[in-house]
Amino acid sequence: MSISSELAQERSDGLYQSVEDNLICMGSLFLGGSKFGIDFVRHVEQWSGNYSYKDSKGGDFKINIIGEIAPTNAGTIIAAKGNHYVGRPGDPKAKILGDDAKVKDVLSITVPTGCPRCLSTLFNNQLATLNAIRAADEKDKPQEDGTVYVRGWVRNAAGDDISKKDHIVVHMLPKYGNPDRGRFIMGNAKKRTISESDSDSVNTLPSDDQSAVK
Repeated sequence: MSISSELAQERSDGLYQSVEDNLICMGSLFLGGSKFGIDFVRHVEQWSGNYSYKDSKGGDFKINIIGEIAPTNAGTIIAAKGNHYVGRPGDPKAKILGDDAKVKDVLSITVPTGCPRCLSTLFNNQLATLNAIRAADEKDKPQEDGTVYVRGWVRNAAGDDISKKDHIVVHMLPKYGNPDRGRFIMGNAKKRTISESDSDSVNTLPSDDQSAVK
């Protein structure tokens, strides 16, 4: 496969090699290096019945993921409305984005373009870990009608069930919340009132001997 001059430089200057080395050193802190049922286990939330995942010490399972963010036609959604479904075009009963909507951005992660075989293998190891979780879900939670409803961790660019699933689906945190209901999750930002004493510094850049952040 021919690669661009930019990718050739990334290969030659050690960037990909550095990424590979760091991922391998992470061990079970890297998704591709962790094992479901050993490094982390499934946990059922009592208040919702939803699944979460805990590490071997009982804490929330946190992991590092490697990959390239694919374009929108492969499933990535980065927009003001996030993954909110409005409805079909022309539908008079369009679904309005309300206070209770759990809107999120979605990232479709694929193998880095033109990466060496080792890095490609590390990416594929992540798919193997996620597929192990899905297989366990399908085995342990059959529905009454015999159909298993399991949300997919992986997909393909076409979004069908035929092509090889080689993209990791990552749902980000909720984009919006209602501060009156305690659901405002974008940080504890507070409005700041500019006083007269601030007038000299408004819209000015710090000098070389001043710190931009105090």
